[in-house]
Amino acid sequence: MNCSCFKNSFLVFILLISINILGQTTIIYPHNRQIFQRNSQNEATIALLGKCNQDLDLIQYKFEPVKKGQGTLIDWTSLNTAPLGGYYQENVLVKGGWYTLKIRTYKNSKLIDSTSLQRVGVGENFIIAGQSNAQGSARDTNLSSGAKDDRVNVANFYNYYTFYNSSTTNKKIGDLSTDFPFTEFSKLDSQATIGPMGLSNYYWPRLGDMLTEKYNVPVSFINAAWLGTKMRNWYESSQTNPKPSQNPFNPDLYYTAGYPFINLKRSVELYGFKNGVRAILWHQGETDSFSFKNDNEETKKAEATKYKNQLIDVIKNLRNQTGIEVPWLVSEISFAAGRVDGVCTSNYWDNNFIQAQREVVTSSDLPQVFSGPNTDNVEIPRKNDEIAACVHFSPAAYEEVANLWSEKINAAITGNIKAITAKEFPKLSLLCDLNNQTTAKLSSSVFTKIKWFNESKLVDSSFTLNKINSGKYTVRLEDAKGNQYTIPEFQMLTLPQPIKPTIQSTGDTLFCAGKSVELKANGSANMKFTWSTGAQSSNIIINESGTFKVLGTNEFNCKTSFSNAIQTKVFDNPAAPIIAQESPYFLSGKTKTDGDIKYAWEFNGSPLSEIKSVLRVKEAGKYSNTAFKKYSTTLTCISPKVEFNYTLPEDFGLTVFPNPASALISIQSKSSLNGAVIKIYTMDGKILMDSNIIQDGTAQINVGQINQGLYKILVKTADGMIYQKNISVYR
Repeated sequence: MNCSCFKNSFLVFILLISINILGQTTIIYPHNRQIFQRNSQNEATIALLGKCNQDLDLIQYKFEPVKKGQGTLIDWTSLNTAPLGGYYQENVLVKGGWYTLKIRTYKNSKLIDSTSLQRVGVGENFIIAGQSNAQGSARDTNLSSGAKDDRVNVANFYNYYTFYNSSTTNKKIGDLSTDFPFTEFSKLDSQATIGPMGLSNYYWPRLGDMLTEKYNVPVSFINAAWLGTKMRNWYESSQTNPKPSQNPFNPDLYYTAGYPFINLKRSVELYGFKNGVRAILWHQGETDSFSFKNDNEETKKAEATKYKNQLIDVIKNLRNQTGIEVPWLVSEISFAAGRVDGVCTSNYWDNNFIQAQREVVTSSDLPQVFSGPNTDNVEIPRKNDEIAACVHFSPAAYEEVANLWSEKINAAITGNIKAITAKEFPKLSLLCDLNNQTTAKLSSSVFTKIKWFNESKLVDSSFTLNKINSGKYTVRLEDAKGNQYTIPEFQMLTLPQPIKPTIQSTGDTLFCAGKSVELKANGSANMKFTWSTGAQSSNIIINESGTFKVLGTNEFNCKTSFSNAIQTKVFDNPAAPIIAQESPYFLSGKTKTDGDIKYAWEFNGSPLSEIKSVLRVKEAGKYSNTAFKKYSTTLTCISPKVEFNYTLPEDFGLTVFPNPASALISIQSKSSLNGAVIKIYTMDGKILMDSNIIQDGTAQINVGQINQGLYKILVKTADGMIYQKNISVYR
C-alpha cells in the first residue's frame, strides 16, 4: 500500500468514526421543508422531537434564517428540560421565516454531537380544491414549470391514476389511497407534484413566488381538486355515509364512495392539524354551468341555487366532520367551452352561477368564507389543444390567474381571516411506577383516543403505557371527530435507576444524651428523599442511637436503592454531683455515676483547676461542680451543674477538731498544709512537739501522750502563713 492510499483509508476511518459519533442525535420532528401556519402575530409554535443519548444533560437548538432577511434568528437556546429516555422534546415560538434548524448536545459542559434540518418554515399553507382549473390539466412536462423561490413547497406525492401524471419524482401511494405521507415535502420545482391530486403544476408555482415575495415567508400547497367534477359530486361524497356519485360525463360511471370529498377532508385533518392552514382555495363551477347551457333561464337559476346550497353544505360538512373551521376563498367561475372532434364549441358564461358563488360569501350564515378571483374573462378564447381543451388556462395566462389569486388572498389576510394554526403537539413524559418500572404518558387536550405501536405492533390503547420496554414507538391519536394524528417513530429507553444518595452528618454521630446530630441527604438535582424512619425531607435531626439510611426519588418518580447506612450512638451523661461540706475547708462533689468521672469546679463563675471530687476552699462564695466523662477523643458528656454557697469558718484560717481531744486531733487550714511545720507548746512556752506535714488536706496529730491540760498549737505553712490556736487535752 502506498502512502497516499494509507492516508485516504485513514481519512475514511476517521470520517466513519465522526459520522458515528455525530449520528447519535437526530431530528424526528419537524420534517424537512415542513411549514407551520403563522398566526396574526407572524409566528407559530414549532414542536421539536428527536432522538439522543440517554445520559446527556443539555440540548440546545438554533433557528438560523436560510438567507439574510428570511426570518428572525433564534440563537443557541437550551431546552427547558434535560433530555430523557433517549429522546428530547420542546415547543418553540418562531417568527415567520425560512430556517435551518440546528441541534447540539452536551455532557458535563462538553459538546457531544450535533445535527441539523436544512429547511423548516413559518409561513402560509393553502389547500386547493375544485375541478381541473384548480387541479391542473393532464401533465405535460413542458407546461409544468416550477417556482423560482426555494420557499415554495408542496407535499410531493400522488394518489390518482398514473396516466394523468407522468412525473417520476413523486411518491405514488396507490390509486385513491388516503394514507397520505407526511415526509414528502419538497420544493415546487418542475418535476414536483402538488399532492395528492395535482396534475400539472399549472399556475400555482407562480402564485407561490408572488406570495413569498409579498410576505417574505415560505408557502406550501396541497391539491385535493378533481377534474370534471360537479358540485353534486362534492356534496354527495361529503355525506356522513356517502354512496358512489355519478360521473357528470358518463352516466354509467360512478366515483368511488366518498370521493372526491375525502381527499379534501383528509388533507384538512392531516396537514391542517399538524401544519395549520390559511385557507381552502376553491375553484369550481365550469362543469355545472356548462351542463345547463341549453336549459331555460328558470332552470338555470334553480340549478344555480342548488349549487349554492350544496357548496354551503360541503363547507359545513367539512367543518363538522373535521372540527376545524378552515376559511374558504370561493372563486367566481362559470366559463366553459366544449371540445368536439378537435374543435372548440361556443364560449359559454352563466351569471346565475357567478351570483350563486358570490352569495355563498355574502348571503350565507357561514363565517370565514371570502371572495376568490373571477376568472371568467381570463384568456378568452381558451387554447384549442389537448392540454387546454378549450377550457384550461395555457402558460400565457398563468401570470394573470396567479395575480388574481394573490390579490384575493391579500384581501382576506388584511381583512379578518383567521388562519388555522397547528394543533398542540402532544406532550410525552416518562415516569417510574411504584415498582420502579418505566411508564410512558401522553398528555393532550385535543385527542380522545390513542394507540401505541412498538415496532409496528399494537401494544396499548390508553394514554398511559405501563412497563415499557426500550424500543422504537409510534403513536396514533384520534380526536372526537375521528381526525387522526400520528407521532413519527421515535426511540424510548427505559429510565435508568438514579444513583443512590449519600448521607452527610453535620456533627459527630456519637453524642451525649440530650444532644442530637443533623443528617443531610445528598443526591441529584430535584431529588426528594425518604429516610428509613419514614421522614420525607432532605435533612433529619437524630437524638437517639440507631442505624439510618435514605433513598431518593427523582423528578420522574424513579427510586434509588438505599444509601449506605450511618450509625448514631447516644452516651449517658454523668449524674449530677452532690456537693457537701466534708470538713471546714473541703467540699465534696462526688457523683453517684460509676466509671472514669472527672469534675469541673467553678468559684463565682470562674473555672478552677481541680478535677477531682474533693475541693479545697479558701474563700467564701458560690461554688459549682459539674461531672464529665470522656468517651472518646472527640466526645465528653457532662452532668448538670450543681451549686453550693460556702462560708468560711470563723477560725482565722486554722481549724482543729475535735477540741478538746483525748488522742487524735485533725488540723485543716485555708492554706495548703503540704510542707507546713507544726508545733505544740505549753501555755508557758515550752515546746512539746515539732514536726513537718508532708501532705495537704487534713493532718492528724496524736496527742495521747500529752498530759491533760491546755496547750498552744502553731502552724507555719510553706507560703509563710502562721496560724495559732489553743487546744485542750483531757483524759
